[in-house]
Amino acid sequence: MDLNLDAPHSMGTTIIGVTYNGGVVLGADSRTSTGMYVANRASDKITQLTDNVYVCRSGSAADSQVVSDYVRYFLHQHTIQHGQPATVKVSANLIRMLAYNNKNMLQTGLIVGGWDKYEGGKIYGIPLGGTVVEQPFAIGGSGSSYLYGFFDQAWKDNMTKEEAEQLVVKAVSLAIARDGASGGVVRTVIINSEGVTRNFYPGDKLQLWHEELEPQNSLLDILNAAGPEPMAILQEPEVVYVLLNRVPDHVSAVLSGFHRFRLKGRVYPTILPDGTGKVNGKVLKGITDDELKMLDEFEDVEYDRKTVEVMLTDTSEKLQVETYVWKNKDDPDLYGEWDFEEWRQHDKEDFVTATKKFLENRRLPEAKTRMDTFKTFFKQDLENGKPLDS
Repeated sequence: MDLNLDAPHSMGTTIIGVTYNGGVVLGADSRTSTGMYVANRASDKITQLTDNVYVCRSGSAADSQVVSDYVRYFLHQHTIQHGQPATVKVSANLIRMLAYNNKNMLQTGLIVGGWDKYEGGKIYGIPLGGTVVEQPFAIGGSGSSYLYGFFDQAWKDNMTKEEAEQLVVKAVSLAIARDGASGGVVRTVIINSEGVTRNFYPGDKLQLWHEELEPQNSLLDILNAAGPEPMAILQEPEVVYVLLNRVPDHVSAVLSGFHRFRLKGRVYPTILPDGTGKVNGKVLKGITDDELKMLDEFEDVEYDRKTVEVMLTDTSEKLQVETYVWKNKDDPDLYGEWDFEEWRQHDKEDFVTATKKFLENRRLPEAKTRMDTFKTFFKQDLENGKPLDS
């Protein structure tokens, strides 16, 4: 479906209507484009006209929508006047009349499908110009040019409902694979004597065809993914800002079953599971892949990133997060319990400076690891007479 009325030959979309032994199945993709730009990747191109009649729209979105709105209004008046629902044929002929009388101004091709008690399931194709043709199946839009041979081979009379819907979904997915103006998801509408059923098939669940590429997440999808959030055991925002050049949104949390140890000769702590302890920290939200890579590089080879369950301090909600755990659980340098406020008063300034030095060094041709940078920096402190944890 195209929003660009300046492109007279563009009918970007794929719409399909198929009859089966108890009714009809309508199907469509969901891409609405304006030129080369996808304006809506999840639009609904199958529009209700009455309780038992729907229309698939292609071509200009504005033209197809206004025709559908007019016909829906006329059919409502028809139902009131006659005291019963309009037939599929009446609905199709109303669209044919509007399309033909305005053929010099409208750029839309439509497929009408539905079920009525007089003739059962019916499909009518109404292409550009306002011709109306009853058909056992109809295809339209730019994707249809890839499907005529397929339908000649695959369509058969007296299909079951399941066979008909599978045919429609397969055909739309084939068109999506070949036609740049078709894409998104597949929607179907099944109409029979029992009523109407709508189904939805996400684009990433559709079958892939010859040389078709796997779907790739956009950056927005990655940022909004519901994967585990990193948990900063060190709670100082200034350190996070130095590393990431921002302080992400964060919430306080408690990690149970772990203990935060001091480390001899180092100004930073570590955590290890002990089964009974509790560690306070902050969960950083909305961390990008590049930022996570930076945190991994900063924690270096001394730590492993592990997924753990924490409890949010404010809401008591449990959350899966990722945190950094000391690799060597038998390290002889582990002792005591690390105190954040004490670190803040005595070591924070040097730690921030050493972190900045690490970022400077990693840009050099022979970049130093965080461990090497810290060893060099704090060795100078020792030579200047400033003690470290011992």
